[in-house]
Amino acid sequence: MDINEYKTQAKKAVDQIAEYYESIPSRPVVADVQPGYLRPLLPDAAPVEGEPMDAIAADIQTKIMPGITHWAHPGFMAFFACTASHPANIAEMWSNAFNGAHFNWICSPAVTELETIVMDWLAKALGLPEPSSP
Repeated sequence: MDINEYKTQAKKAVDQIAEYYESIPSRPVVADVQPGYLRPLLPDAAPVEGEPMDAIAADIQTKIMPGITHWAHPGFMAFFACTASHPANIAEMWSNAFNGAHFNWICSPAVTELETIVMDWLAKALGLPEPSSP
């Protein structure tokens, strides 16, 4: 996939995800499928050649979506609240685009420093005491 196709497909995916969010209230909260429903719908082995993105998007709608429990549904009251939001989805796109192992400063100074700043913000929001100097 070249960069132009990437742009085209990414824009389509964003539109499809937005349409999904708009449709959540009209969907059943819990999937109405039986265990093992997906295996007969997919090939026995991974494809040797990739499929067009439009075919993959169609598979998401016809094969994957029927087996999704919609945690963002207004009627979903189990476990814990869905934390997905439009800003969080965009942040996930950026995080995925950077595709780094951001576990220490040398691996990603900005991410490491941002994490400490946001944790300090959280501590202030919770009314925690100021940290002592090292």
